[in-house]
Amino acid sequence: MTSLFIAAMLAAGKSIGLIDSEKGAASLYVGEPGVPEFSRDTVFEAIDKPTVNDYIASIARMAAAGIQVLILDSMSHSWKAALEAVDRGGGWAKVGKTVTPQVESLINAILTYPGHVIATIRSKTETVIETVEGKVKMKKMGLAPQVRNDTEYEFTVMIDLARDGTFTVSKSRVGDAIPMGDEVFDRSDLPKMMEKARLWLAKGVPVSLRSDALERIKFASDDAALSAVVPWLREQAATRPLSAEEREELKLAIMTKRGALADDVVPE
Repeated sequence: MTSLFIAAMLAAGKSIGLIDSEKGAASLYVGEPGVPEFSRDTVFEAIDKPTVNDYIASIARMAAAGIQVLILDSMSHSWKAALEAVDRGGGWAKVGKTVTPQVESLINAILTYPGHVIATIRSKTETVIETVEGKVKMKKMGLAPQVRNDTEYEFTVMIDLARDGTFTVSKSRVGDAIPMGDEVFDRSDLPKMMEKARLWLAKGVPVSLRSDALERIKFASDDAALSAVVPWLREQAATRPLSAEEREELKLAIMTKRGALADDVVPE
C-alpha cells in the first residue's frame, strides 16, 4: 500500500503499472483512499513461479506500454527464483555463469527503465526482547533484505518500513527532500516528502521524443508492443516535433527491432 501511495504522489497524472508476484495482493487495496488506479501485467500474474527472465520480460512489456511509474511487488521473488535455479543446477560453481548475468540484466532493466521504478523487498525478521519503561516486550525486527547483496546501492532512495507503518530512510540521493538518518516518519509525512522529491527530480533536462521513442522500441518484447509505438509516436510528434534525421533514425530502429523479434521466433 505504501508503494502505491508513493506512486500516486510521484505520478502526478502519469500512468502507473504494477508487476505482482504476491498472488494478486495489490488488488486488495483497489478503491482504498489514496490508492491510485494502476495496471497489472496479467501475463506475469498467470505464471506460478516467475523466473528472473519473467521479471525482465514483464518490465519490457510495461515500458513498451508507456507505463511511467512502475512498481515491482516483490523484487524478493526474483532473487528467490535465482537461488532456486542455482540449487537445481548444482551450485554457483556450475550455473553461476548463467544465473549471475540474468540477475545483472534484471538490475539493468530497472536502472534503464524509462520512468520511475518502486520496488518492494521482503526482509528477514527476528523476534527480540526489549525493555520499555521497565516492561519487557517481544518485538519483531527487520534484518537483512531478501535480495542480492548490495542491491540497495542501485536505488536512489531506500525506505525501511516497520510493522507499525512507520519508516526510516537508510539511503537517499535527493538531499533534504528525503533526509537520510534515524528519524522515524509515518505515512502522513509522505505527501510533503514526495512532493519535494518530485520537484527535485523535475530539475533535470526534459527527455527528448527521440530518446523516449528509442527506449520504447528497445523494450518492445513482441511485435504487438512494437506496433503500438507507431501510433503513440504520431500522437507525440504533434506537440514534440522530430527532425527529418530523427524520423529516419526511428524508422531504422523499428525495422531493426522487428527483424530481431522475427529472429527470436524463427531462428536462423
